[in-house]
Amino acid sequence: MKYFMYQNSNIPYCMNEGGQLIPLKPLCQILELSYKNQDRKIREDPYFSQVYQPARIVAADGKERQMNCLPLIEVENWLHATSNTNRTEEQKQKKVDFLSWLRSQRISMFRAVNETSQQNTKEAGIYAQLQRNRSRINELRRENTKLQKELEHMRLERYGLHESTKLLSVG
Repeated sequence: MKYFMYQNSNIPYCMNEGGQLIPLKPLCQILELSYKNQDRKIREDPYFSQVYQPARIVAADGKERQMNCLPLIEVENWLHATSNTNRTEEQKQKKVDFLSWLRSQRISMFRAVNETSQQNTKEAGIYAQLQRNRSRINELRRENTKLQKELEHMRLERYGLHESTKLLSVG
């Protein structure tokens, strides 16, 4: 089960290709909005109806259910589209508090993405340096092989075959 913790409420979510999907009903309960009215308004809205979708989510009672969901990235837009008309000051404050919480969640996610990006960049740099070092090591091995052959050739010319093998095995 996956949940966002908001105050004393667990907000279930599930993952899809586009990110997290949040069921509308628990949001409406937290914000004291009529789920039936919000569900209808979202279905009728030309924008939100495109992103509103059913998903299988484990509800607060632990049972998996089909729920109508908004992508997390759209929850803030939906909240701004909800009317404050006929809402008490307490209900309006709940909306403001929830929007503030959403912003802090978004900032945390951006920080996490930024940290991951920085780590990936650092990792790529280290990997590139390792590759360069391996290339240099291979180049040095080839150079050493060449120098050993050159030294062997010089000793062969100077000492002859018999002496050259003695010197090479000692050196």
